[in-house]
Amino acid sequence: MFDNTLNVECLELAGEVVPDKTTESEGNTFRQVLRTKAVHLIALFTLIYEGVEVTMGGEIDEYLGIRPLIPLLVRLDRHLHN
Repeated sequence: MFDNTLNVECLELAGEVVPDKTTESEGNTFRQVLRTKAVHLIALFTLIYEGVEVTMGGEIDEYLGIRPLIPLLVRLDRHLHN
């Protein structure tokens, strides 16, 4: 299923031109992906999104004043699951 020869045979049957793979092109694939602007933008977005998510998650319990209730909620959860 993961054998490349099967994929090559399917492409050839469909009339596609299959270029020969060289070891140099296999090594450069990862480098080519990292050079794309989209990968950098997605990484930046993820970094900012997760930072905001963690910050808001830490601040929301203080805003709502539920921090003193956390031990009670943990005990209640343990009681319900035992």
